[in-house]
Amino acid sequence: MEALQHASFRLLRIRSFDRDGVLLVEDLATGKTLSTLDRDLPVAVTGIALAARLCPLPGGMSGTVGPLTPLDDAALDVAMGFVQPGKGLVNPQRCAAAVYRHVVRHGAPQILGLNSFAETEDDSFLFESEDSELDSLAHAWAKLASEAEPSSASMNAARSLTSADCLIDALVSSIAARRGGKNRLADAYSRLASIQMETMQRRAAVGFGGDSAPLDRVSAAIARASPEKGSPARCAPCLTI
Repeated sequence: MEALQHASFRLLRIRSFDRDGVLLVEDLATGKTLSTLDRDLPVAVTGIALAARLCPLPGGMSGTVGPLTPLDDAALDVAMGFVQPGKGLVNPQRCAAAVYRHVVRHGAPQILGLNSFAETEDDSFLFESEDSELDSLAHAWAKLASEAEPSSASMNAARSLTSADCLIDALVSSIAARRGGKNRLADAYSRLASIQMETMQRRAAVGFGGDSAPLDRVSAAIARASPEKGSPARCAPCLTI
């Protein structure tokens, strides 16, 4: 717990895999090489730019906290805008906000075993319990043909659900579904989250609700959430807005 208090947001590139789960990674903000422990990363991430939180470990090692987010060139450009020569990464929290906002809106490279998982052969459990209206919409959208669009009534229903709590639920559910191999369901939750983000921004633009920065408020809620609720580990990599 003491080590976790010192976890920090980093921009990394994995250079090579060593033995016993040790990786040599480059800190893109400083150019320094770090030794990081993560036995679950696929070799396919070698050379890929990543956003991650690193936690210091004894002996000069670091460990990743939560999933890693691969960055394409556009997302990396956003991130590097917060790097200053000789100073490294300035304002890491705002950098994380900008990076994860970009990833949610535009997507991220899909790497098998990191943020993309093979569909299970048995889809019978894909459409299991529906606990809320958000879940019902996600399951309904996941059942649509790949080229089909939700009806206008369904889209309006999605917008009507917009709230900080509902957005966080959509993000957490998307990550959980993706990790369970339910990619169509994960995509549905992700789209619901994007629609809610867009709705929040439009409301803020016209002064609706008196909240000029609703996504910052969601980010703060995620940051305050306790590990028992699952938000930092499961939600932040997708969106610490």
